[in-house]
Parts: sequence; structure tokens; C-alpha cells
Amino acid sequence: MMNKLAAWWSHPRFAKARPMLIDTAVPAACYYILHSWLGLSAILAFSVAAAILAARVVATAVRERRIDSFQILVLASILVSLALAVLAHDSRIALLRGSIYSAVLGLGCVVTTFVGKPLLERIMRPGLALTAPGLEAAWEQCWDTDQPFRRRVRQLNLLYGASFLASAATRVWVVYHTSEGVAVAASGVPGLIISGVVAVATGVLAMPLVTAMEQVRKENAEAEESVEAGS
Repeated sequence: MMNKLAAWWSHPRFAKARPMLIDTAVPAACYYILHSWLGLSAILAFSVAAAILAARVVATAVRERRIDSFQILVLASILVSLALAVLAHDSRIALLRGSIYSAVLGLGCVVTTFVGKPLLERIMRPGLALTAPGLEAAWEQCWDTDQPFRRRVRQLNLLYGASFLASAATRVWVVYHTSEGVAVAASGVPGLIISGVVAVATGVLAMPLVTAMEQVRKENAEAEESVEAGS
């Protein structure tokens, strides 16, 4: 069993997913060990988790000379959790927990639509590497050479960012403009409606991306077969 796990962890196709898994699992494990198992305060547990991830952000910046947008997103989420722990006495704040996380994610998507690579690209690529051989390479090739592909990815990124922000804003409105009972029952309804609309729009916008990647992957596979046949 351990050998299989080790082989899975070290597999080249999993290389892009490993850092993201570490960035999410290590702070989460730190929090649950300190707070749930050892009984320390949530504020202390979140502070330690934030310090660990902040150290990874600095290490990535020094080693790779870049800021990892996914690490920043996770760090922001932990800092939000820390703030919520400090404000835990406010019952309405507890209802806003999900909307605050949505706002952080939405802001990250909107900013990266115009600055650097889209956050959506950062999140999707590890999944592509695990889905099928050659799919991540096809994504990279399309991103580097196909301007309509890049534009559509940025459109999707902006769509998701706007939907997350809209979901957060509507939840805040419901929580603070209705009774607590109504807020508990209905605060998530606008977000579900927005998600349904976004799902339909995603199907329309994403289909050309899938078609382009599959075409490039097919061409790359045929080129490899030709080289092998010639040798």
C-alpha cells in the first residue's frame, strides 16, 4: 500500500498537483491537530497555519522568483478564518463565512484576469495532467500560440470571479437585511441561482477550449507516431 502511494506521489503527471496539495493539506492538518486534537484556541491554530504558508510563499518567491497566486489565495483564506475566529461572538458573521471565502476567491480571479496568468489556469492545469496524457501539454501549447484560446480562458476566469463576488454580495445583503431565521434558510439561495447560470455559460465558453486542446493533442500524438515510425 505504501509503495503504491509513494509511486502515485512521485509520478510525473502528479508533479503540478503536489504543491497545491501541500499548500492546502499542511495548513489544514496544522489547524486540526492544534485545535481539534490538542485543544488549543482557533486563533492560535490559524496563526500557526498562516505562518507556515507564509513561509512557503516566501520560499517560492526566493526559489522560483515568482509569487504563486494559489498560495496567496490559500493564505488569504486562512487570514480570513483568523479574522472570523476573532469575531466569532457575532452570530451573523458566522453566516457570512462562506461568502467571505467566495469574495476572496472572486477577487483573486478578477485580479488575475488582468494581471499575470488567470487563477483558473493555475487551478485547472494539475487536473489536466491527471486526466489524460498530453492534455496539459496541449493546454500549454494552446495558451502560448492561440490568442482566442487565451482570451476565452480569461473570459471564463472573469466570469467565475464575478460570480463568486456576486454570490458573496447577495449573501451579505440577505444576512443583514432579513431576520436571522430567514438568513439561515435563504442566504445560500442566490448563490445557487448564480451557480446555475454560470454552469450554463461555462458550457458555452469552455467547449471551444476543449475542442482546441483535443485537436492539438491529436496532432501531437500523430507527430510522435510519425517520428517513431520513421526511426
